[in-house]
Amino acid sequence: MPTKKSKTSSFTNRGQIFGNAWSVFSYKTNSHYRITSDIELAHWLLFLEFDPRVKTFDLYPTPRLILDPRPHQLQLNAEVALRDGSLEWHKVASLDILEHNTSINTLKEFAKQNGVQFCTFTIEQIIPLKYKIMPLMRVAACLSAAKNIVLPFNLSEEMHVYVRTHREGCLGDILKTFGNYGGSVTCYLFAKMYADAFITVELNPHFFADETRWELI
Repeated sequence: MPTKKSKTSSFTNRGQIFGNAWSVFSYKTNSHYRITSDIELAHWLLFLEFDPRVKTFDLYPTPRLILDPRPHQLQLNAEVALRDGSLEWHKVASLDILEHNTSINTLKEFAKQNGVQFCTFTIEQIIPLKYKIMPLMRVAACLSAAKNIVLPFNLSEEMHVYVRTHREGCLGDILKTFGNYGGSVTCYLFAKMYADAFITVELNPHFFADETRWELI
């Protein structure tokens, strides 16, 4: 059967419309999720899992009941708790739906009345950020693969002291300093510090390259 390009194939470089369901592990919520499209995967990576503002989130929460113009349910993509204590509701949809669906406007007003920020995400918003997708997928894969790892005693504390002392640098210097522990464990802790918003990391195509730069937040 012939295949055609997916509208969001540039996010993942797979280039096909088939098989765009993803099974992912969230380090932030310690949960497994099934994500059903590439744009929703991009939303999860960019605006939930690795957004330093986000403390935690509920992916695909219970649908909200909309009464106007008729009673029906509207599914959110996420309910989000930010580190500053505020709340967000996230909806991923096409620009046309967001502009013309009356239920979206009703839900936006309902969120406002309850002190919740209603945030919408479209393909057009995400495409300029597509260069971040593959590096973040590598980080997510690393955190998932090593989630049950037993760390060497004091290694995490020693790496945190190193980062606080140097404040910025390259991953290669960290790998060299902690070479006795092995690259896999060191890279896992590097990814963990990034996911914990302890450091910022240059999102080059490989993330775990020696020349990848980091900085203490």
